[in-house]
Order: sequence, then structure tokens, then C-alpha cells
Amino acid sequence: MREFILYSIVSILTVLGLVAAVNFFGQGRDNQNLTAETANMVALVQNIQGVYTGNSDFTGIGAGPNGGNLITGGIAPAGMISGTGSTAALKNGWGGAVTVAGNAAVSNSTFLVTEPGIPQSVCAKFATAFASGGLLSLKINTTQVPAPITAANAITACNASTNTLQFESGH
Repeated sequence: MREFILYSIVSILTVLGLVAAVNFFGQGRDNQNLTAETANMVALVQNIQGVYTGNSDFTGIGAGPNGGNLITGGIAPAGMISGTGSTAALKNGWGGAVTVAGNAAVSNSTFLVTEPGIPQSVCAKFATAFASGGLLSLKINTTQVPAPITAANAITACNASTNTLQFESGH
């Protein structure tokens, strides 16, 4: 009987250890993706601003299948490009299809970068990484987050297991 109890305890501890390891390494992967995606977003926005410096608006940005002109024009950072040739697409580190478009609500005088599939565990960190970086606005899921972007506002808005962030930027 003692052997059975001891074996049961060891089995339970082993299962708990495996669950903890999976969670730990899953969060580590999310944090690695966060670091890479933050760098990708900074590069993408700066590249767009550089290319569109002489233009009065962002008409046509992100045109073509899967953001094609950003890919073929060398504007999208390599870390955001998944696939090659006609299957190339803008993706974030969590597999979400990143889109870039002129903001029609303001006659394309700004542009929107939409990042879907952001895990809740890194959503607020990703949102606040750009708090002082020249964003005009940020929408998390359906919530417009007021400027300046605070941790409290980001945490409240990042309320889903996966979240969509829409960044607005301009010249």
C-alpha cells in the first residue's frame, strides 16, 4: 500500500512538473515573439514614414495581396514576411496576418497597422512599448485606448485570450 501511495505522489508531481514546464516555455516563446515583433513594428513604421516622406497621404500603402507592395518594395522587415514569391505575406510572431492600410477616415493622411492574434500574456507589454513612440492612436480589440497609453488602460483593454491591436501613425 505504501508503494502505491508513493508511486501516486511521484506520478502527480511529475505531471505537475510537466504542466509547469509547458507553461514556462510557452510564456518564454511569447516573450521572444514580443521582443521580435516590437522591433518589427518599429522598423515597419519607420520604413513606411521614410518612403512616404514626400507624399501628402498614404494612399495605396499595403496594396496587393497580403501587403504585397510592402514586401516587394523592401519596406516590410524580413522578420514580418512569411513565405516567398506569390505566397509571401505579412505575419506577426504569433501567426496573425498583419495588415497595413491608409486611414480612410482621415483621407489617408495617416496609416493603420493591424496586428491580430496577440496573446493576453504579452498584449499590454506590446501596447505600451509604443506609448511614447509617436503613435497617434491605438485600438485594442474594440476599445480606443486614450493617449497617453498607460499600463492600466492597456491591461483593461487586453481582455481576450488573443487580442487585435491597431496602431495609427503618420508623418
